[in-house]
Formats: sequence, C-alpha cells, structure tokens
Amino acid sequence: MAELHKLLRVKPRFTTLYHSAGNGRVEKLHGPFKAVLRKLCHEKPREWHRYLVPALFALRELPSDRTGFSAFDLLYGRSVRGPLTVLKDLWEDQQLKADDRTSLQYVKYVIEKRNKLQEFAQLTAQQADVITTRYKTYFDMRSEDRQFKPGDEVLFLLPDDTKKSLVSWTGPYKILERLNKVDYLVDNPKGPKLYHANILKQYSRRARVKFAHVLDEVSVSEDEETLPRGLVEMMDEDDLVSCPTTSPSPDSVSSTELKVDPSLECDASNFGLGAVLLQYIDGTPHPVAFASRKLLDREGRYVTTEKEALAIIFGVKKFDFYLGEKNFYWRRTASLSYISSPRDAPMTE
Repeated sequence: MAELHKLLRVKPRFTTLYHSAGNGRVEKLHGPFKAVLRKLCHEKPREWHRYLVPALFALRELPSDRTGFSAFDLLYGRSVRGPLTVLKDLWEDQQLKADDRTSLQYVKYVIEKRNKLQEFAQLTAQQADVITTRYKTYFDMRSEDRQFKPGDEVLFLLPDDTKKSLVSWTGPYKILERLNKVDYLVDNPKGPKLYHANILKQYSRRARVKFAHVLDEVSVSEDEETLPRGLVEMMDEDDLVSCPTTSPSPDSVSSTELKVDPSLECDASNFGLGAVLLQYIDGTPHPVAFASRKLLDREGRYVTTEKEALAIIFGVKKFDFYLGEKNFYWRRTASLSYISSPRDAPMTE
C-alpha cells in the first residue's frame, strides 16, 4: 500500500475512531452535498436523480471558504465557463471565441498552467491557514481540556451493543499511552485501540465504606480521645443481631378482635387515597391497618370534596372485614358536611 501511495503521489491521513471532527475537510464538504440532495428530493421527488450532474457541476464551480477558489480552478488552473458565464456573455452581446489553447504552443501552454497552479497553491495555503485558525478558535471556545495519564481508568462513549442508535458509557479500561494532546491508546478487550479524548471520561471508583465493629471492653487512657459511647456502642455484637426479634413491638392492637368501636380516618390528595383504621383506648390511638392506592385519570379530575368522599368509600370497602355491622367513627367529616349542606339555597336580600 505504501508503494501505491508513492506511485500515485498521495499521502494517507488517519483519523481517530468515532471522531468525525478529525475529518474536518471531508465533513465540511459533505455539508453542501447533503443540503443540495435534500433540496432536490424536496422539489423534484420523482426526478431528483436527473439533476445530479448539473448539481455537481454547480458545486465544483462554487469557490470554497477555506481556499478561496473553486475545485475547477485548483484542478485545471482556469475558471470554468458555466451556464451563468455563457448567459452573461450573451447578455453583453460578446462573441464567444474558441479556446486560446489551440493557438499557443504546447510547451508554453504547459509552463503557463504550471505557474498558475503554483500560484493558486500558495494562495490556497495562505487562505487555508487563516480559515483553520478561525475554525479552531470557534471550536475551542467552549471546549474542555481532558488529560489522562498512562494507567488511569477511563470510560468510553460508544454505540450500544443492542441498539446502534444509542450510545452508552462502557468500561472501565486503562490508558496505555498518550500519543498527542487528544489521542490516547487504550487497552480495549479486543486489543489496544486509538480513541479521542472527547469520548473518554475519567472513571472514579467508589470509596469503600469501613464499618466499625462494636467493642466490648476497651481501655482508654485519659490522654487519648474517647469515642462517644451510647446504648448501641455499649451493647455486644450478638445482642445487636438479636434486637429485631427481641425488641418490643409498636403500640398496636395485637388481635383482630376490636374491643371498642373503631375509628376510621381517611384523606385524599391530588395523586392518591389513604385510610387508617384506629382504635382509641384510654384516649391513645392504636393502629390496626393502613391502606392506600393511586387515583385513576378520571378520579384525578375530581374536586377536593369529591376526592375526600371517595377516600371514605375506599376506606369502608377496604376495612369491611373489621367494621362489619359495628359502629365506627369518622375523624374527618368536612367533606360529608360540605356535601350535605344546601349549596343551591336561594339568595336573600
């Protein structure tokens, strides 16, 4: 392949994987092509393929922002006589002459073209340096300087294995070598690969939390800083393990048989309903059961009083096993009193 490049007098340019910005010239050239194709497909949906040759001719005739010359000028050393040029000559009533190349000697013509191409090359290089500096300034305006060292662990932002249209962070992998300011050689599972810094991110491992064991007998001198000692610190490790099974239970009813008339408390919000069944013994509430559910879409459009009434209906149906035919109390009766009130009473003077 190197001999072929030497024979054709071309120099290969390698870019970073998954980094289209490395092919700036190619990507910049693809922009007008895509815009022209989009325009042709929109205006000529059935005959767009017939206009490809004129469209390419027009693109070759346009001067480039980077070089200041058109592709035809850089290739042939002269301006192309396109349809607009011919139309301009007809408007100005000028006689179209034949190409002056036929009247010149072959050697003289080649020398003139070579000198003109060299002049174009120098002007193109100067214009390209100016445009490159301008593009780099715009690109680096909000850029972030990411630097990694060999041995650092990083994550990759690559296409997902299951869905190619999505990207996800994978890793971590180690940095093997830093080739330049933005390219890094990373130890990939399939082999070392070159990646750009814009798809790499520093990987930080979570700190391991060290839990202290409960100490039974510790002798601490007066000079040393003492640890805060409470009930939990003074207990043995075996005692802490048995705490969930030996600790006293909450102050609740121990049997499903209600000794006194129960009390039902219900409430509603914009998202759900809630009901609590209580039993008051000596003025102290003892919880029996709790139930809740989310509101349906149609129920979410109810007014506040209707939601609270719905919560009461939900609580009565949910705790019907406990309530049965017994008398019970409602602690929140604002919604019922509002519903039973005469809202349509006539106005009095």
